[in-house]
Amino acid sequence: MTDYETAFPDDFPAALKHFAAHLNDGKVYGARQRAAEELRTPDATLKGWLDGRPCRHEALVRRAMTLIANQAASALSTAVHP
Repeated sequence: MTDYETAFPDDFPAALKHFAAHLNDGKVYGARQRAAEELRTPDATLKGWLDGRPCRHEALVRRAMTLIANQAASALSTAVHP
């Protein structure tokens, strides 16, 4: 599991790309849209962050990314090992 609050400390776009790919089972196609849905943010906003536009709530988004990724991993673990 990745802790997005500490991973990629100076590179928010890299953290977002990693998070998006992780949510989308490693596939690039559709990853941004999936991440935008999970973060409850418009796709255009997420695209801006990926392009390097500042996010004034970066710490909050990083915390949400960590919680979402952990929840997804936990759900997968439970499904594989009931």
